[in-house]
Amino acid sequence: MVRQAMKDSAYLHAAGMVVQSITGVRASVHKSKENISMWELRSGKTISVTAQVKGRSAYRFLAQLIDVVLPRIKDWKGVAGGSGDSSGNITFGMPPEAVSMFPEIEGGFSPLFPRGTRCSRVG
Repeated sequence: MVRQAMKDSAYLHAAGMVVQSITGVRASVHKSKENISMWELRSGKTISVTAQVKGRSAYRFLAQLIDVVLPRIKDWKGVAGGSGDSSGNITFGMPPEAVSMFPEIEGGFSPLFPRGTRCSRVG
């Protein structure tokens, strides 16, 4: 979830561009399904983006993740054993600093975000 997107949609747009440039797949936008007052979340608000990576794009993304990004992360604890399902799908998260280590993002991360937001504020 992109927390800042609840107040300013430019953050969500930027997150979508980052996901799309890293994966090479068009990002899908998701809306909240319920109200959660503790998070100031309202039903129907656009809050996150995802990308379903398949085929050649998946192999390219995975190779880049394993060969370039993960070796650069100092405190990487790995992917939890329970993060996969019986179909071979895996789900995991990365800190914003790790996302900025992808070669597609490395040089031009900050200009994507409104008012020069640092990458550590995305997430």
